[in-house]
Amino acid sequence: MPIGRRKLFGAGLFVAVFGLAVVACGGSSATPTPVPTPVPTATVLTSEEAEAQYLGRVEEIAAPRRQAAGEIQRALTEGPQLRSETLARIRDTGFDVGHEEQLRAAEALTPPGTLRGDHDLYVAWLQESGIPLSRELTAKATDEDVVGAVVALIDYRVPFFRLLATVSPAFCRALGVPQGLSICDRGDDVPFGDYGERFRTLAVDLGAESQRTNALFPALRPEEGLTAVAAIQPALVQGLESILESVRKLDPPDELRQDHDRFIQAVDDLLGSARDISQAAEAQDFGELLAGLRRANLYADSLERSISPVARPLVAFLFPPGSAERAARTVEEAGYLDSLDKAVSEINAANEAVGRALSQVYPTRDALLEAIRVSRLLGANQRLRETLGQLEPPERFREDHARLAQFLEDFSRDRDVDAALANEDLLQVAVDRKDFLLGYGRAAQGSTIPFCNAVAFGDASEICKSEVPGGDYGSQLREILNTYLAVEFGPRVSSFPLGLSQDEVFEALLLLNPEIEEVLAEAGDKVRALQPPERYQADHAVIVRFLDEILGVAQAITRAARDQDGEAQRAQFMESGVVSCRAVRALSDDIRPILGPHLAPNPGCSSF
Repeated sequence: MPIGRRKLFGAGLFVAVFGLAVVACGGSSATPTPVPTPVPTATVLTSEEAEAQYLGRVEEIAAPRRQAAGEIQRALTEGPQLRSETLARIRDTGFDVGHEEQLRAAEALTPPGTLRGDHDLYVAWLQESGIPLSRELTAKATDEDVVGAVVALIDYRVPFFRLLATVSPAFCRALGVPQGLSICDRGDDVPFGDYGERFRTLAVDLGAESQRTNALFPALRPEEGLTAVAAIQPALVQGLESILESVRKLDPPDELRQDHDRFIQAVDDLLGSARDISQAAEAQDFGELLAGLRRANLYADSLERSISPVARPLVAFLFPPGSAERAARTVEEAGYLDSLDKAVSEINAANEAVGRALSQVYPTRDALLEAIRVSRLLGANQRLRETLGQLEPPERFREDHARLAQFLEDFSRDRDVDAALANEDLLQVAVDRKDFLLGYGRAAQGSTIPFCNAVAFGDASEICKSEVPGGDYGSQLREILNTYLAVEFGPRVSSFPLGLSQDEVFEALLLLNPEIEEVLAEAGDKVRALQPPERYQADHAVIVRFLDEILGVAQAITRAARDQDGEAQRAQFMESGVVSCRAVRALSDDIRPILGPHLAPNPGCSSF
């Protein structure tokens, strides 16, 4: 799901674009990769080829920014940790230098005529906003001013959102926006003539101003969060006042009169909430500040629900994917899904904590086991079971509810994770977690889209059904990859603990890897059976080759474990990342969103 699982004003209706940009393929270091220098070519290209080549270069140029942006977001959200460590992680991204390199590389490009306007907007953003604001962010981190760094980050988000919402959808995707979000998924043409153009401009302004609303990062202490919000709110209030004044001057066509009035009411409500939040921040009243954010979220949700299908094309880019479906829910369904989402948030956070524990190296095994214990995963599992027992699902979700409740009951009865922890059986803990994620993911994937989005861990787009490019082929491909790479493959590789001895690593690989080989082989067979349309045949070949190559890597890892060859095993782990990156880079813009989320959830590409 976008932005964790909680929905506040900045994270519900609108998208905090900065920190969720799709991570580019590359090394796992936070230090930006130098931007490649353009290579001249004498080849005569068609206009479509020239556009594709140019956008590919833009994607390469923007990749270090995306990588550094993701690391800054993680530094501010992965707390608690030492303040000096948080600030050092921000400084070490080289965020300011990366923007300067972007500008040099962008100015060396010659865009095709159809993309000249986008190119000029991008260069202007780098010169006027990207470089000075990234320097400000780095300077604040260098000065050990975490509040100043957060304020600089928020200031950076606003013009970046405007850039993404203003350039063409293809250029927007090249800059690197989260897969599954709506800001790039819009048509080039704006309906309703002059009114539509002016109204959409104000909607962009509202989306840009909303980037100022998500400053309560976990790395901040409550008093620091209040100080950051107090510094940011005046600009937000001023921006909302300007939008409200401008939209009231517009004269909508008759068919949009009600939507126009709803938009005015929503902005007015949000403005009132922003003023309340300002007062709470100035009074250092953290509780009232949170209450103000909750009210703002309700107003934002109300706008999302109330906009008619006729007017939705003007503002759809503001809303997360699936907003039209959400608007059609009954009050009973919306209340049920909200309660379910809140209950799942706890177990999702606990599961992520266990995943982090398994992926880190601890000084002792006891320290690793203690990190797993303090995640409170078992307690969260029990509370989710209790919540499901207390909720009365609407008829639409009755089967989904029963399926998930039955899985949780069966798993709790059949597995004694407490005993595995007490016995310090790390391998059994990993196997139990793998089986839990498999069963849970299968229950979620087999459910309706709204239920799946409410209960899915992490990014729901990886397992839940949704509209995708490519027509029937794209839908079938998405279903196969979601099933085999997210539901079946992911849990088997993400539960592998780094705290094992080399002998235990071999034992774990011999236990888990044959299952991985079986999953990948079946995925390859399913994809090969598809009939891609002509325009997607090259993408189809890339995915088939990827599945064959990654299966070969898995088989080589099993052989290395059987031969107890640690060096060969580690080399194949690295090779899996190379194979993944190669596939992501080779895919078209249409098909990359279908495969990409399964391969690049972290800085660099995924590996076993």
